[in-house]
Amino acid sequence: LDLGCGSGTFARLATEAGFEVLGADLSPAMIELAREVAPQAEFRCQSLFDLALPRARVVTMLGEGLNYCAGGEPDDRRVDELFARIHAALEPGGLLAFDVIVADDREPMHGTNGRAGVDWAVISAISEDLDAGHLIRTITAFREVDDHYRRSDEVHVVRVFEASALAMLLKAHGFEVEVSPCYGIYPLLPRRRAFLAHMES
Repeated sequence: LDLGCGSGTFARLATEAGFEVLGADLSPAMIELAREVAPQAEFRCQSLFDLALPRARVVTMLGEGLNYCAGGEPDDRRVDELFARIHAALEPGGLLAFDVIVADDREPMHGTNGRAGVDWAVISAISEDLDAGHLIRTITAFREVDDHYRRSDEVHVVRVFEASALAMLLKAHGFEVEVSPCYGIYPLLPRRRAFLAHMES
């Protein structure tokens, strides 16, 4: 189960490794792209909080999918209920793997950055509200179409989690939990943590 599957990049890797994959994402555009990127997988346009979870060996929520508020605030109750449903869906010895942005009062996230190609440019601004526990991403994209540039604007609101609180929720549901700043040898960006939650065999 690839929850918050985005463009389907991980779903493609999983199907190539021999897994049957069900992916879900709230964005119709991402689901359309995922179906092109990973044609062997099944996809549903649905919030990870609402998806009926079939039996699975592995559940992933990669790329900060749990942080996003697009489908409603991922408050403690909804996250707790999601972990309970995932625990019920996982086979013995199964794995839940996900990464989130974590809180750090000493280092609030603020700043802008940009990337550009031959016919496109993307500028993003980030600001963190420590009191609200939210991060705001404002993204402006320019794309050349028929000798003109089209502009699009997006605002992403994400919740910032306390790593210890998430670990406690997982343990309360019977998971064995490992928290790390990397997936194996692959480091995450600053203020991100990977959670590997194992079921007993």
